[in-house]
Amino acid sequence: MPRSSGGGKMRSRAMRAAFRLEDHEHLSCFIVIGTAEGKIKERPRRSVEQALRVWSG
Repeated sequence: MPRSSGGGKMRSRAMRAAFRLEDHEHLSCFIVIGTAEGKIKERPRRSVEQALRVWSG
């Protein structure tokens, strides 16, 4: 089972096929429920300023 369920994995062909998504359909979230197999290594987290932007489209 993948540890991460966001980003590119949400748009992968495997996920699209598993949920039989049409071209116009998109996954908005996926919740993984299970038991951790070991300690998850720490990752550096982005600051709020790095993660968010103001869209002025």
